[in-house]
Amino acid sequence: MCVTLYLHIGLPKTGTSSIQNFLYMNREKLLEKFKILYPLAGLLLWIAHHGLAFSLFPKKARSLELPKSFEEYMQELRNEVVELKTQAVLISSEMFVDLKDELSLNKLREGLYKICDNLSIIAYFRRQDIWRESFYSQEIKAAESRLKKEFRETVYDSKQLTWLFYDKFLQRWQSYFPDAKIIPRIYDRNNL
Repeated sequence: MCVTLYLHIGLPKTGTSSIQNFLYMNREKLLEKFKILYPLAGLLLWIAHHGLAFSLFPKKARSLELPKSFEEYMQELRNEVVELKTQAVLISSEMFVDLKDELSLNKLREGLYKICDNLSIIAYFRRQDIWRESFYSQEIKAAESRLKKEFRETVYDSKQLTWLFYDKFLQRWQSYFPDAKIIPRIYDRNNL
């Protein structure tokens, strides 16, 4: 259907919101000039494809009362690709980094490969100590979490630690998407 599908998986705190904002604000130009589709299918919460990502987490999908299932989002995406005759598709959600179970990752892989045979996975990274500090700052400010722990108490949070072993993180994605091109990028606010 299309030439290449780019899956931007984050990490959080690496300029993802800025990237997503740029892609969303320039949707029409990207499509018209470069034949790159930043699809409407799966857009949820801000301007990212969180609906598509969250639909792979059954508990999260129920708690958010997502309007569509993963299969429905993928059908919408296929329809957009066919209708707009696009060369490339770019999907972006940092929520994909939380996918760990084999069933969800296989479901994602099968769904994406039905749209494009050529898949590239993009992940941005920043120096781990700077990333951890930035993530902690966000946790303190976020109304929904209002973290009350001191920084040193959160440094060994197991979920975030798995993200920070970048080589293992990328190896896991490569193992589930062996034919995909993995594109790691260094996040630097000055060069974004």
